[in-house]
Formats: sequence, C-alpha cells, structure tokens
Amino acid sequence: MIAIRNCLAVFASCLALAGCSGLLSSNEPPVRRFDLQPLIASAEHGPVVGGTLALRIRAIPGLDTDRLLTMGQDGSSNYLAGARWPDYLPEFATSLLQRGMAAGGFFSTVVAARMGARADCDLDLEIQRFHTRLGGDQQPLSVEVRMNGQVRCATAGAELSLDQSEPVHGARLADVVAAYQRAFDGISRSLYGQLSSLSPSP
Repeated sequence: MIAIRNCLAVFASCLALAGCSGLLSSNEPPVRRFDLQPLIASAEHGPVVGGTLALRIRAIPGLDTDRLLTMGQDGSSNYLAGARWPDYLPEFATSLLQRGMAAGGFFSTVVAARMGARADCDLDLEIQRFHTRLGGDQQPLSVEVRMNGQVRCATAGAELSLDQSEPVHGARLADVVAAYQRAFDGISRSLYGQLSSLSPSP
C-alpha cells in the first residue's frame, strides 16, 4: 500500500509540473521597451502662452495599454510581439507632452490634471488612434496617431484636432518606432501651433 501511495504521489507531482510548464514557457521574444523623445516647444511653434497648464489625456477602449498595437486591412487589432512602451499610453503621452511644453517654456508650469487643482488653462485630449497599419503581407505600412479634445483658459478656448500619419521605412521594430517618433513630433507641432493663439489671464 505504501508503495502504491508513493507512486500516486509521484504521478500527481508530475502532472502538476506539466501544467506549470505551459504557463512558464512562451513563444514570444523577450520584451523590449521603446521610448520616444518629446518635441521641445520653441519660438518656431508660436509665441509663449505662459501661465499654468493642467494636462489630461485619456484613450478610447483598446488603446489604454503599453503594447505597440497594429491594425490589419480587415480592421482586426493585434500587437507587435515583444515590444512595449515604457508606460500605458495615456501616461506615456502625458509625460511626452508635459516635458515638451515645460522644457521650452511654452507655459510657465505644466502639470498632470488632478481633481480640484487650479490652473490658467485646462487641456483635455483623447487618444483615438495610436497604431501601426499593416499591409496584406502583414508588414508595417504606416503609423497613425490621432487625438481630439479641447483647451479651456480663463479668456479663451478651442476645440483641438490632431491627426498624423507617417510611413514606415523598413520592417524592423526600430523602423516602426522611428515612424512613431515622427508622428508624435507632428502631433506635438500641431498642438503647439493651436495653443499659441491662447492667452491665459495673468
């Protein structure tokens, strides 16, 4: 009986290990994190607005992720295996725009919006596209970035529409990320231009 119980125990242990091996193994390549650089606001993007800006960025369902998403010709969504942004997309985009505007002195202070916080201007953006468009052969064709929203200051306000598409020159992850950098630079340049017409109260 003891021998039978020992055999059953060993058999149960083998089954448990076999089940775990499926969870611990993966066919995906090791995760690589890719960063973008903020476009520093400067005089070429318009006059300094000044004051304090509170920035809030949200994403539509499906985009609130740190994955590099793809869009197929049939409208199906997927992601580039083994590639991640440093943070989830709303936080990542907030950091990029916040650093770009603050470093160039576009506003005196740029902060992430918080409930009850006071600012001269409030900028609310929604990310509606942030993906790589794939061709029929599943190779990257272009990168598409779109944000809509509004800015409200004490004396002015405006609806904002930011849309940029950039071709991908190559099939490597680095080529895709380079296209994202150009697209985000274009989005930032457009945003700075639209904000430059605002003048918050002293």
